[in-house]
Amino acid sequence: MQCKNILLSFFLLSAISLTVLAKQPVAWSGVGQGNSRAEELAQQSIAAKSAMQYIRKNILEIKRRSLRTQLLGFIDNPAPTYQLRAVTLEEKKAVLEELRKANLVPETTNVEGIYPPVADPKRGAQSFLAAPGSYYSASYTSAGHHSYPGGLPIHTALNLRVGLAMLRNYKLQYTNSQISPTFLLSSDVVVSAIILHDVMKTLVFQWNDDGSQFLEQQVGTTGTHHVLGLAEQFCRNFPPEVIIATASAHNPPRPGELRKKVVAYLRAAAIIARVDPIKYGVLVETDLGEYDLTLPALAEHFIVHLSDADYFYSEHAAATVVDRIRLLAEKELGWSKAETTGAKFNWLRNTFLSMSTGIAAYQVIIEKGEDRKLLPLLKIAVRKSERLYQ
Repeated sequence: MQCKNILLSFFLLSAISLTVLAKQPVAWSGVGQGNSRAEELAQQSIAAKSAMQYIRKNILEIKRRSLRTQLLGFIDNPAPTYQLRAVTLEEKKAVLEELRKANLVPETTNVEGIYPPVADPKRGAQSFLAAPGSYYSASYTSAGHHSYPGGLPIHTALNLRVGLAMLRNYKLQYTNSQISPTFLLSSDVVVSAIILHDVMKTLVFQWNDDGSQFLEQQVGTTGTHHVLGLAEQFCRNFPPEVIIATASAHNPPRPGELRKKVVAYLRAAAIIARVDPIKYGVLVETDLGEYDLTLPALAEHFIVHLSDADYFYSEHAAATVVDRIRLLAEKELGWSKAETTGAKFNWLRNTFLSMSTGIAAYQVIIEKGEDRKLLPLLKIAVRKSERLYQ
């Protein structure tokens, strides 16, 4: 009952804000036709705005002033300035060819995968607040985690909470051992890397007019957002130790194949950013003529990696919630099959999840009488989404 009441309060407050908030001009440069609608939803999401406040609070607690300034500048304007280093189509094709020759991209990746379209690379495609945490499709296997407007800050804030808790517990557990009276870890590096890791989802997951998202391509064995974020860090002169920690988010740099993957991410990012990774200080060349990181595998790297594991639960929750609201739309609201598979349902889904979050709605579903509890919330979302969809 408590979960339902909290969730309903979120919806009611959001419904009020829809009528009283004046529209603000958006200066973002993304070409996705649905970006402005997603921005409007995220601006009304209590959960997303609270997450942004938490992220900014932790940035302001970073000890290095220069790093604080860099981070605030990036999340306030997640501009893909790396695109200014390959302006013409010929230059972009040359970068892609260099990546292919180094076996750093699959054959399916094209120029647009490395350079998603924006009107002005000096401005972000959309705000950090409005971006989703991942891609959504109708299939259960790719339901996406936090794949709704406002999902990116919610995902990042939770990762940050997990990472900071791990940081504290490592220090508590391993300080004052017989071999080491102190256990030093850099909170600056952990906080920075967790926040930076997904910033380029603002670029690769722009919103289409029908409420779907741009399709993300791959660099190496991972989504382009990861490597493009590293490339942008090179362009913005982030410290080498922060870039290496960020590169560890998808794979920890333990010796062997996992470490080679982290090296490959950095090599690809350096090619895209047109920088020398050795001179920059993130890679060295070994006696065998191979590349390696300039740092050993550190606790900070594993913390950054392990903090990014919420998607296991959130993907399941999102898939369950989407299935439920689709069923309710058909059974209780009289929607046709066509209406629950196209743009109208996409914007209903985006609205519902942006206001409720997938996990909070899932908690309502697993209580008894889930239809009775979800239906009032769904009707509020319908009214809000119809205004966006028309």
